[in-house]
Amino acid sequence: MRTILSILSMLLMTVLQAATVREPARAGQWYPADPQALRAQVTGLFAQVPADSPAKRLQPFVIVAPHAGFVYSGRVAAHAYAGLMSKQFDTVVILGTSHSFQNGVVALSPAAAFRTPLGTVPVDRAMTDRLAKADKRFVQSAEIHGPEHSIEAQLPFLQERLGSFSMMPVLTATADRATLDLFAKELTAAIEASKKKVLIVVSTDLSHYHDYHTASKMDGETLRLMSEGRWDDLRGRIASGACEACGFHAFHIALRILEHYGVTGGTLVKAENSGDAVAESRPGGVVGYGAVIFEKRKGGAPKEGQKPEARTTTTERRYLLDLARKSIEHALRTGKEFVPEKPAAGILTADRAVFVTLKKHGDLRGCIGQLEARGPLYRAVAEMANSAAFHDPRFSPVKKEEMKDIEIEISILTPPQRIDSYKKVVLKRDGVIVRNGYRGGVFLPQVAEETGWDIDTFLGELCAQKAGLPRDCYKDHATQLSVFQVELFSEKAY
Repeated sequence: MRTILSILSMLLMTVLQAATVREPARAGQWYPADPQALRAQVTGLFAQVPADSPAKRLQPFVIVAPHAGFVYSGRVAAHAYAGLMSKQFDTVVILGTSHSFQNGVVALSPAAAFRTPLGTVPVDRAMTDRLAKADKRFVQSAEIHGPEHSIEAQLPFLQERLGSFSMMPVLTATADRATLDLFAKELTAAIEASKKKVLIVVSTDLSHYHDYHTASKMDGETLRLMSEGRWDDLRGRIASGACEACGFHAFHIALRILEHYGVTGGTLVKAENSGDAVAESRPGGVVGYGAVIFEKRKGGAPKEGQKPEARTTTTERRYLLDLARKSIEHALRTGKEFVPEKPAAGILTADRAVFVTLKKHGDLRGCIGQLEARGPLYRAVAEMANSAAFHDPRFSPVKKEEMKDIEIEISILTPPQRIDSYKKVVLKRDGVIVRNGYRGGVFLPQVAEETGWDIDTFLGELCAQKAGLPRDCYKDHATQLSVFQVELFSEKAY
């Protein structure tokens, strides 16, 4: 009898908990409690997002967004969500990190809904209950969710853009990687079983209370490693204190899911700190914010011939092509390398690897590049353009009278990823790096398109022609193969 009463009591408690609504903890403090004032503030922040922001052309799967007071971080948050459309997603999984609890659990919410001044958002009870049953470390806790702001801060932006949707609020109250890894695995299974359109949001601010210069440098490195998919490097720098992100444990769950789908990097769409938003806050130290969007590859990877989404705007591509030509013409005129002025912050100042290719009447006239980023994109383009024109050992230096006949092509590379079989190379999408001992070589993905080679010819020529290795070395387990993708654009298009 006692057992039956105990079970009934637990069931009643569950029903009562599920009937509750989690009330806002920060309304009237970090954002307006008045619905009209809040809507006006949020729509005003969205209005500040430029029309050509990359956020408006990406198809998000995971969004990283900040969670401070809207006067400080709202502009970055608006950039993160600017591309969302009404009813685009059924459920939004919001991953935050508890600022009040560290007790070895991942906290789900027992609530039926979360309230903001803009209305209530229902909790996806089916997905939540499934995860709560998966492991004893995944608990439903109103206590942990009650005072936490990192999830609440995302909701007004999501309500304004998506309209109606359900949510699954998740707070990490543990740093244990095994627990976080298991939760990521179970969450992936739950998302796939739900058959719903699911968006994942990672709620995190970056560095806290450093001077403006230190914070800008630290946050730039954090966002570079995050967006380039260098997550092990980021983890190490977080552990050492070289980088900071209060929601990194929430991001760890997301990165495991991204790895499951073969996503190797994202797009940084906005970065600033509280000193950019409120200059008066700088003397006391600033807090950093970033918006990063990760897209999900349908079916695990793009098909043959499918190109990656552009990550630069039309204006930025024109700037880079003009910069490459200026670099060559300046050297022809003065005999010195061109040193460009630093452009406004954004992808142009982010560290990127790049190849610059010169063609004369359609024939190769020079091609030099980097496989790994060694500096900001704008500077890399200027340097590689100079190298392609004057230091490609296969060609004589470019002459002034040739410039009218030369077409410049730029390839911005994603970070190379090791593969364990040549069969994983996607022709026309992937560039390939081959290494065996001291020998190595690289083909850009457009080589396959321009030559019409099949996969065996492409890899055979790479081994023999570029690396000086046996033609079939790509089949040798001792040979290291890495792939990358490029964003490719040329003067022909402009």
